[in-house]
Amino acid sequence: MGVPTVCPLCKHRMGDLQPSCPRCNGDLGALVHVVDAANRKFNEGLGWARQERWRLAAEAFSAALALNPTDEEAADFLDRVRTAGDRNRVVAGEI
Repeated sequence: MGVPTVCPLCKHRMGDLQPSCPRCNGDLGALVHVVDAANRKFNEGLGWARQERWRLAAEAFSAALALNPTDEEAADFLDRVRTAGDRNRVVAGEI
């Protein structure tokens, strides 16, 4: 994701997410878990997309966005897999 993390407690901008804020020493463990879960869902979506399992890929990217709404890459991939899924339904005569 590569976006600087902001401590929700003191608003200090950090380069990488850490278990505690270097400025206020606040516990960021829960935030680390949420970001890790979002990353896992994003990677799951990539795996489903490679297999052209569009619905499952869309669900995984949607979950990644629910966990991290600012993830522009997940939003972009979600749009792509939805488009690919729509295209396949038209070809298959489902629409």
